[in-house]
Amino acid sequence: VSVNIKKFLNDNEIIINECRLNGGYINIFTDTQGNSNMNIFPPSEPDTIEESSEFNYGIDLALLKLNEVSVNYTDLSSNMLANVDDLSLLAKGSMNSNSIIGDVDLALNELIYSQSSDSLSTEIIVNDFKIDGNAEMINNNIKTNLTTSSSDLLYNSGNQLATLTNLDLSYIGDINNFETLNGNAGASINNLTFSMGNENLIDNVDLRLILPLNANISTMDFELGKSQIALNNIIIDFIGSLAMPDSNDINLNLNINTNTLIVEEVIDLIPESMRKELLDGIDVKGELQLIADINGTYNSPSLPIINAEIAYDKGFFAMPELLPYPISDIKTSLKLDLDLNNKSDIYVNLLKANMSNSSLNMTGTIKDVMNKMICNINMKATADIDELYSYIPEDIKANGIVNLDVQAAFNNEQITNMDLMKTKIKGEVQWDDMHIAYYDTITADANKLNISINI
Repeated sequence: VSVNIKKFLNDNEIIINECRLNGGYINIFTDTQGNSNMNIFPPSEPDTIEESSEFNYGIDLALLKLNEVSVNYTDLSSNMLANVDDLSLLAKGSMNSNSIIGDVDLALNELIYSQSSDSLSTEIIVNDFKIDGNAEMINNNIKTNLTTSSSDLLYNSGNQLATLTNLDLSYIGDINNFETLNGNAGASINNLTFSMGNENLIDNVDLRLILPLNANISTMDFELGKSQIALNNIIIDFIGSLAMPDSNDINLNLNINTNTLIVEEVIDLIPESMRKELLDGIDVKGELQLIADINGTYNSPSLPIINAEIAYDKGFFAMPELLPYPISDIKTSLKLDLDLNNKSDIYVNLLKANMSNSSLNMTGTIKDVMNKMICNINMKATADIDELYSYIPEDIKANGIVNLDVQAAFNNEQITNMDLMKTKIKGEVQWDDMHIAYYDTITADANKLNISINI
């Protein structure tokens, strides 16, 4: 250790030219009574002279260097153990009554932490851990550029197990009065897994986060710049604000849009037990894209308003128990105005699908979806009757190709009550190569049957 004595005696400055420790071992021990080997001084007598809380010295640390230092911490009073292997530290900085400035480069080979009680045991293992950055604190305002990384991490507590590799965290910006943040946060994680008991809730997920923010921690107000979160190949861009004025309300004003999502990759993120429950016997594929605005308050009685545009392309849906053939070539464009506290509308800009030799092409609107369900539909369809036999009563035999071109207006009450006379239906039906037989006693055949509908 090298100290400038002249500066200390004459200028009230503590200048440490350098402090080095190579290959050291630090052992910290606390017994079951809470007595620590760090308490090496006898208890001090009460001071009759009131001490000043002001720090009148300036400290200038030119170099602090630790190399290959090991640390062992044992606390028998709380059943806590920690071991640090191959700790290296390179630091410099200065401090006075108004400011602290510092640069730090810390690295350790391995950190093992464990704590146990009668009901729970916890273990944390961190490998190749690093902290690199600088900070400047003037009064209560901090400006910092800090990065943290680890090659792999393990957390094991009770029936919870989490692992990850290549952890990188960063923050560049300001922290004012220890409650407001204005800067850019980032995170990168590979191979994130999390399980509870025998169930994998997260399985080998790569996570990326870009988060420019202006946040007030005390009031829980967050202004988010152009942000992005990525889960494997799923990328979600978002911007807006989020506030939690109390424990019950979450105020949202967010704009969200995604890249082209591969539906199979989205489904893979769902825990296996939930996938089996929701999608047992169902096969879904395709490409999905979402753009949404979310505005309003989320709490137990209310939900925010969501205005969304959904595009689905190259879609595939198979459910053998319900459908005789898979539905393929699904292409749809929807606009959703969802206000579950009031009235929700769906605009079908396009819906196309094929099922073997049958097809559907539809546009229209569905107003007040959760209540009156007022529908205005334009539909063109081709149906191969041979392929729809499972939906036809057993006592009816039918063949042919039906082409449908209709416009229909109806609501939920009319359909529920079978009050078709109050609906509005207009269009044409053409049945080619028609054959129909009822109980094999009544038959009808025609090369072509044309029906005009106007209700």
